Amino acid sequence: MPRVRAVMEELAVLPQAQGMGIGTALLYASEAEAKRHGAESLELMVWSFNKSAMRFYESAGMTVRSLVMEKKL
Repeated sequence: MPRVRAVMEELAVLPQAQGMGIGTALLYASEAEAKRHGAESLELMVWSFNKSAMRFYESAGMTVRSLVMEKKL
């Protein structure tokens, strides 16, 4: 049986609105919707330089599953 997963393409909150719980509400609403559709996991990509976003996702219970490496040519 295939694994059902939800992929979040983008989650953004304006800088002046950060820290007000908007991102948390959006993330949790996305999790609820994914569960409603039978997803086993919610996945997203975050840039390694975006430390505040990484801290936010980790505080929401997300963990690093893989890393994508790149070499500019």
